[in-house]
Amino acid sequence: FTFTELLENVKIEGVDEGEYAFAIFNPSQWKQSGWIEAELEIPWTMSKTDPLKPFRGVKITDLAGNEQKSWLVKYEHDKVVGRPALRTFAMAHARPTFTVSLWVDDVPACGYKLFKFKPLEKPYYTFGDLTPERNVLENRHLKAEIKPNGAIALTNKANGLTYENLHYFEDGGDNGGGYAYSFPKDDQVFTTLGSSAEIVLIENSHARAAYKVILTLDLPESLDCSRQARSNAKKPLVIESVISLGPGSRRLDIETRVVNTVKGHRLRALFPTYLKADTSSGEAQFDVVDHPVDIDQPPYEIWREDQPKQFAQKTFASITDGKKGLSIANIGLPEYEITPNRERAIAVT
Repeated sequence: FTFTELLENVKIEGVDEGEYAFAIFNPSQWKQSGWIEAELEIPWTMSKTDPLKPFRGVKITDLAGNEQKSWLVKYEHDKVVGRPALRTFAMAHARPTFTVSLWVDDVPACGYKLFKFKPLEKPYYTFGDLTPERNVLENRHLKAEIKPNGAIALTNKANGLTYENLHYFEDGGDNGGGYAYSFPKDDQVFTTLGSSAEIVLIENSHARAAYKVILTLDLPESLDCSRQARSNAKKPLVIESVISLGPGSRRLDIETRVVNTVKGHRLRALFPTYLKADTSSGEAQFDVVDHPVDIDQPPYEIWREDQPKQFAQKTFASITDGKKGLSIANIGLPEYEITPNRERAIAVT
């Protein structure tokens, strides 16, 4: 069954005139709570009969009328949408659409929860308490302080452990090919540790609090003609990150966007741990594989290429000393390294 067919067989009660029901699905095999961003469309029947009706707010509740933790991100009066998954052919058309930030609790495993929303003609916002201080995100599990250079000090309240300088950036030259990283002989490496970040609060609701952190690195625009050094000419590289925390979240969420403006380089996000560990772990197909931190290089007369220090991972990499540890989960960034220095940082390319 598709989600649409499932909902056609659900009896929905408690939805009054001017309210519209929607469902949140959980396809995983365990109960989940968390933050989502959802698009809520006003049904075609209403928008067709009253297409010019203006809306400036939205209120979300469960079917019993209990208000949910939400925040209106944006409203589009004539967003063009289509529904190719419907069994009957549907032309793309414009509908009033709300994009909302929403925190949901205890969605059943392989199940769903029903909610309803009511469009409002006046703005409707409820502010949260997840940012008690400037540039700080905090709930009952975690406290994250965003430093002036954009790096994060993250404290786990369960054990009082704090990791400093998380999520700073490092950029070095790369003259390798499509299969292997290779640094230039006369490389230059830049970091954001000495940078001054622009830090802006973009959401402060009961659903989550979020800051946007903007950093700019002035980088060599390419390698020089020898490909053994970086060029003298430079270009700015802008890095934008949204750092957010939900009310019951046990993790800190980061979404980073980069528009690449330079060539012949490798940009990495680093998460220092300072753990005394000899191995790390990365997810593989149907497995979690351990990798050594310190890599023994083969004798030059046997193999002239350096043994790679980077490893593959699918969605997470972790390091632990047996008592404490740090995991970095991500989507679409398959390469990581544990820096072989005192930092023992998880470096994600």
